[in-house]
Amino acid sequence: MIFIYTKVLDLNYNSGKKWKTCRRIITPSFHDSSLLVNCIDTFNKQLDIGLKSFQNLADQKLETNLYSLILAWTLAIICGCEHDRLVGIIHKFTRQVIKDCISKFSSIHLQHRMTFFDTLIAKMNDEQMSIDDIQEEGPDTTATVLNFALFMIAFHQDIQQRLFEEMQKNDNECTCTLDDIIQMDYLERIIKEALRILPSVSIIGREIQETFQYKKFDPDRFLPKVAQQQHPYAYIPFSAGSQNCIGQRFALLEAKVFLSTIIHRFHLTTS
Repeated sequence: MIFIYTKVLDLNYNSGKKWKTCRRIITPSFHDSSLLVNCIDTFNKQLDIGLKSFQNLADQKLETNLYSLILAWTLAIICGCEHDRLVGIIHKFTRQVIKDCISKFSSIHLQHRMTFFDTLIAKMNDEQMSIDDIQEEGPDTTATVLNFALFMIAFHQDIQQRLFEEMQKNDNECTCTLDDIIQMDYLERIIKEALRILPSVSIIGREIQETFQYKKFDPDRFLPKVAQQQHPYAYIPFSAGSQNCIGQRFALLEAKVFLSTIIHRFHLTTS
């Protein structure tokens, strides 16, 4: 079972003053290498909480729609706070989380590095950003990528086995580290191939210049020697140019932590 949910992010598709304001505010957070590395601890902490839900599902041995769980995890990463309210209408829930975070943010003095979400809240008044603007910059597309990747991994058992063997090389049984992530070459190719076949944002305008055929799922398509032979714009899941996906490095890091942890602990199947 796969639940397809794609939301058009305002930052990717808007223009004018609103786009420039959002882009200027958010860019520093996604280009700070040390901040991205520090996020790994948050990824692991939130995933450790979410693994309990995954384990419960595994114990039931039932085919399950994982999207809600994945979205809850990616939202927790963006907010930098714990939550396990995984029911109800997703955007009604996220709106309440945003309001709660705004209230908490205004009532305390932050003495630590601000999260991505804190950055948006801090600029709300100065930049005349609304709750709707913040909600539009949410984690939906990352959750969609993870959902699609899990489906493709479950559908291709030989690829899942090869990926599991790569995960077994990781001596760290507890949490994923930066050193682990650097060595996840095959997992990165799987993520890229999943994005090629099932892009999380699938309405980028393209004009076909020549006939083409659908190609089967093959992560080795992104081996360095093969990828170098492709046109630079033959594969643009994060778009390109001034309105490319600002969070692609963050999303890839997040995806590696999530998927490696899941594959390390669970075997996936699908009907």
